[in-house]
Amino acid sequence: MSIEVNEVSSAAQRDLQGTWVLEWMEGNAVDSTTFQQGLPRLEFNPGNSTVVGYTGCNNLNGQLTVGDNGSLTFGPIVTTSLFCQNVPEPAFLDFLERTNGYKHEDLQLTLLADGNPILRFNKKEVTQPNLEGDWILKSGIGTQLLPNTKITAEFKDGKLNGNGGCNQYFSGYTVEPLDRTSGKIHIGKIGSTLIFCSEEINAQESSYFQALEQVREYKLTDEGLILPYPSPSRYLLFTRQ
Repeated sequence: MSIEVNEVSSAAQRDLQGTWVLEWMEGNAVDSTTFQQGLPRLEFNPGNSTVVGYTGCNNLNGQLTVGDNGSLTFGPIVTTSLFCQNVPEPAFLDFLERTNGYKHEDLQLTLLADGNPILRFNKKEVTQPNLEGDWILKSGIGTQLLPNTKITAEFKDGKLNGNGGCNQYFSGYTVEPLDRTSGKIHIGKIGSTLIFCSEEINAQESSYFQALEQVREYKLTDEGLILPYPSPSRYLLFTRQ
């Protein structure tokens, strides 16, 4: 059960408010080699008794219970269902479930289980989501991209343009942010020029266009832009050009 807005002290709100990026789990430092799709983060809104964030693989959201004596518990927490290999997401979620307190020092937040530190975060000022700009596809269709092909995407003012590896393409898109680095996205029907390349290149391009039309969410991580499709076990990964 979450607590009411007026039950959260102003001190607790100041301590927790904002976005926090994971630094270590139970004394073990984490970095981009531990979480290859971006470090876990939590964004607290103690006034509404809610939390949103990223597990290193999936988006999460849930409720908070905060006490004046430094107590803090999560629950229930729900996540998306993207499958990521070799990411310690289960351990991170388990630590959140075990949390029953916190300690705040300047720009550092430590979550506690029965007084023992289990997760430590650093506060980070995160800019608003910025999909706009030029992106190049690094992976996401087949085992690897065909050589000598370059697939690009430019998001700008609700319009999507790019090169599918053979043809220029165009569409529209709308976004509904969940937090500052993730949210929902809808990409409309893809239109393109009609240049014929090799069968392999055209097949790769067709797979890319089909994937784009099935995308329903986006994530901006340390690795770049992630667009899961058609189930969360597959995704397109872009980096900025």
